[in-house]
Amino acid sequence: MSPVKRQAQSPYNGESESPAFSRGEHVNWKNRIVGTGEVDPADLLANPLNARMHPRTQEKAVVESLATVGWVSDVIVNRRTGFVVDGHLRVAAAISAEQDSVPVKYVDLSDEEEALILATFDATTNLAIVDTAILSDLISDIDLSLTPTLEGVVGDLIGTTERAGAGSASPDTDDDVTDQHFAWGYAEWGETKVNCSGDDVGRLQALYDGWNVAEQGSFVTALIEGRVIADGESDPV
Repeated sequence: MSPVKRQAQSPYNGESESPAFSRGEHVNWKNRIVGTGEVDPADLLANPLNARMHPRTQEKAVVESLATVGWVSDVIVNRRTGFVVDGHLRVAAAISAEQDSVPVKYVDLSDEEEALILATFDATTNLAIVDTAILSDLISDIDLSLTPTLEGVVGDLIGTTERAGAGSASPDTDDDVTDQHFAWGYAEWGETKVNCSGDDVGRLQALYDGWNVAEQGSFVTALIEGRVIADGESDPV
């Protein structure tokens, strides 16, 4: 694989002159990072206020990236509360892949600051737009054939998912967020989310895998009504 060719340019293309960067009086930005470490993913706490839901395509893309390259960004944990602030999907993937540890960056935030970051951290990143010409040039010398989901994601960004060998990042019926989906740290069904431990998630998943919806009806309703027992059958009472 040949290296990507880059032309030297101003690091921010003049964006530093934008009014968005110069508005208001000068304020020094505080560094809230207080440490780093390697932690067993099963010991991390899912944030009960995390509103992000991850479609299957995103899960596949994240796993492909981690399996191909490895960790390039830490999971962010608020040392004050112990909750994950960013990286829930990567932690879930690490647990599923039985990884011994994940890299963690610790920050020190109040409850209010934690809530603000939960609400805006990904949202502000998603405001970025893509220069498709630069992206096309960037991937021209990269072999994405072994990571079809990532290839489809990038292909969708530049509008070329029909090229030979490219997967599609557009979710289909089986690939989108399902109505009944179990994730690390909590179980969720649509807009309903129930906090539980990682072990509980595994037990719930095993029960759900053996559940016959056609014969026994909604698993969620049966769970709420206490009709789900250890062998995955409905309670006859």
